[in-house]
Amino acid sequence: MRSLPTLRLLGQYTVLMLMVSSCAGGRLSDAFEQTIRPDEFLQDHSIVLGSEHASESESNLGETDSDLQSDLGETGEGTLVPPESDFVVSDANDANLITPDEYVVEETNDTDIGDSAEQEHLQTDDEGTPGSEFVDSLIEVEDVSEAPDILETYIQEFIALGIVQLGSDESQRDSLNNNQLKLFRPNAQITRREYARWLFLANNLFNRDRPGQLLRKSAQKAEPVFQDVLPGDLDFRIIQGLAEAGLIDSILTNPSTPVRFRPDDPLTREDLIAWKAPLDSQNALPDAAVENIEQSWGFQDAAAIDPAALSAIWIDYQNADVSNIRRAFGYTRLFQPEKTVTRAEAAAVLWHFGSQSEGRSADSLLEDVNSGTVD
Repeated sequence: MRSLPTLRLLGQYTVLMLMVSSCAGGRLSDAFEQTIRPDEFLQDHSIVLGSEHASESESNLGETDSDLQSDLGETGEGTLVPPESDFVVSDANDANLITPDEYVVEETNDTDIGDSAEQEHLQTDDEGTPGSEFVDSLIEVEDVSEAPDILETYIQEFIALGIVQLGSDESQRDSLNNNQLKLFRPNAQITRREYARWLFLANNLFNRDRPGQLLRKSAQKAEPVFQDVLPGDLDFRIIQGLAEAGLIDSILTNPSTPVRFRPDDPLTREDLIAWKAPLDSQNALPDAAVENIEQSWGFQDAAAIDPAALSAIWIDYQNADVSNIRRAFGYTRLFQPEKTVTRAEAAAVLWHFGSQSEGRSADSLLEDVNSGTVD
């Protein structure tokens, strides 16, 4: 004899079947049949473990994964990320939960900066003022000892200012990246381009708290004053800015001046001083003649100096012990104006800016930084 629950279940089933029969052909019947009809997708895609159809089904699932990846989208060199969504996690108590805004494409950038000039430019703001990051003054530069002994301290402290990119040429870049030797090449010739860049950056670093003494980069679209330094040049804005400030002779200061800057030619002694001395003086340079140089410096070759450089060389003499010429070349009776300048000599010249009474040196600037006086 059937139990009471069983009889009740049979009764309910009978009533249900009568309702379906009475509604045959109607929408209610169709809807009900839909709910109890076997899933065709599951019938067609059923997987029997261990059967020959299993691998085929797994392949189909792999295609589905590819479709999903296509739907999500790829970011080229970056990481696959979900598409944007309006969904926001409401549980703010879980710090590990991520909202759609926090999905970030992590792009990879394999672009090599390449040129040392551009690397050094990245250390400055738009006006050419170096940032606040100074190199450790104890940084070990392997070849500084190759310079004349008296210049070694100037070089080390100038390097510590963070202006010079060590090991920046192609032959040294791999060594630098591999944490091998860091080279300054103190006895190598410095080019006009490189010295212009050092001069610009050093002046703005030493005078960072004196806005009226800062040099300005030119506009990127400025009309070039030199035919061989155009807007596409990495040093264009600096060299053009120095010319617009009147520190470098150009057609702006003298219409008869050659229109070529020759950026990659070696720097000469007379240009070394002619570009730097006005920044020390911060005043109009006095007129000077060959006789002034002969009587002050005692140079036997004073007549060979370019007349445009005479005033700068004479004003440099008045800076006494902090004179650029004395610091770079020591005592000499021959100036040799066309002699090329080494990187060590250029560093010595740029180690100090200003007059003897109001000037600043690299060592004093580094002391201010270490003491917190300068940010």
